[in-house]
Amino acid sequence: MVHYSAILLGSFGLSTAMAQSYKIAKSYVGQGFADDFDFYTKDDPTGGYVNYLSRADATSKGLLSYDSSTFTMAVDAQNVASGRGRDSVRISSKDRFNDGIYILDLAHMPVGCGTWPAYWTTTEHHWPNGGEIDILEGANGLPAENSTAWSATANLKSPSSGFPPNADTSSLHTRPGCSLVSSTQTGMIKTTSCDSKINNNAGCGIQYSNATTASIGLQLNQQNGGWYAMWRDVQGSGGIYMWFWARNDATVPQEVKDGSFAGDISAASWGVPAANFTIPDCKKDFNDHVIVFNIALCGDYTAASYSAAGCPGSCASFVLGNPLAFADAYFKLNALRVFTANGQIASKAGPEGLATGALAGIIVAAVIVVLGVIGAFLWRLRRKRRAAATARALAPRAMNDLSTSSVVSTTDSDKDEGGYPVGVLLPGETPTRSKAPGARDPRRGSASANTKKGSKASKKGYAAAATNESGHRAKQNVPAAPANPAFAFSNNQTKDKFRPGWAV
Repeated sequence: MVHYSAILLGSFGLSTAMAQSYKIAKSYVGQGFADDFDFYTKDDPTGGYVNYLSRADATSKGLLSYDSSTFTMAVDAQNVASGRGRDSVRISSKDRFNDGIYILDLAHMPVGCGTWPAYWTTTEHHWPNGGEIDILEGANGLPAENSTAWSATANLKSPSSGFPPNADTSSLHTRPGCSLVSSTQTGMIKTTSCDSKINNNAGCGIQYSNATTASIGLQLNQQNGGWYAMWRDVQGSGGIYMWFWARNDATVPQEVKDGSFAGDISAASWGVPAANFTIPDCKKDFNDHVIVFNIALCGDYTAASYSAAGCPGSCASFVLGNPLAFADAYFKLNALRVFTANGQIASKAGPEGLATGALAGIIVAAVIVVLGVIGAFLWRLRRKRRAAATARALAPRAMNDLSTSSVVSTTDSDKDEGGYPVGVLLPGETPTRSKAPGARDPRRGSASANTKKGSKASKKGYAAAATNESGHRAKQNVPAAPANPAFAFSNNQTKDKFRPGWAV
């Protein structure tokens, strides 16, 4: 077990919280990424020109590979694109996580004009409720000069100042009302409002310092990647903190560097974070998240910097017709480890591990079930009471029937006993008629009345009642009831409502 003494980080002021130890909850290495992540195959929700593949299709097309220590997911770099876009991969974890420490050992990230790679966590439903955390996100990163991808990217222009960046920008996206509080970090705050509904969903962003090392793009790949660590402590200290160490950084903590380390861990010795998202008033804005890796092509975020990065023509036309330009558009992951306070994933931790929104959903569901049981009980009770009342009302009528002849009369005493309308048969009664042909059935009224009723029935589309020679009603053919009108849901009614956030 590893323990670290708390240290004071200037105005960071989180020494006690940072000393908290976390236990390993999940480790993804090699095939574990393929087995424990779901493959997203729907249309790109950000309007990109990309075709996300299933695991089987990605494997058969050579866009997915793994061994005992690495996992690689890539963009198609062989074929001209068609349909909804160039083939790519997007995966999300089958398990959900909440507060804890997340450590990614990244060897290579996708680069190339039109690419939009991201490593992020997000709520599964009703975004932006539940929040989104973008840890690593880039767009239009240029490949190395004279590489295959570079040579296939013809007509490159000189990029604008600062493009493409070599420093990562992490960001949060929430519902309205969440903003950053000034805090200590080595990075620079770019935007303070996390509200996804303003500023074109830019969210609140912090750009890492690039004074000593690159944390994104080509230069990151040239130094064989590095480690990204996130300490999510929203329900504790009210913050989310991120660190980055390059592969050749001598100060990287051993428990971060060692991808097989599964002991207790804390952030106490990691120093001032690269990004400090202090959000004490936003605790209800983050619930259980899935972890996502994806390589989008074009789309909202990519379009914003496509020309500034010096990329040629339009994004969609470039992505469509230049397959070799995506030779370096791939993620190569060494390991991803998640540590939580109790060593459990949120989706299996029970009520203690669920966010407020999830607990509310459970409570609402329980209330609905209870109300349903109560409603069913009251309905059955009402039916029993009605049956008992009917039995009490029929009792005098039954006694009277036992004492009279088989010919039913309509005397005043008979009307008073039951109060039932003429022509209604009670349970167990048999229709009786006068033996004389055409004689009046005392329970059905006059023949003329029957004729009028028959005429009305004919007007409604039913055959008039026919009688045989004895005056009895012949068997009547009743038409079948008309079929229920056909109906169907519209596309809008059945449309999937899930809309992920910015880094999709």
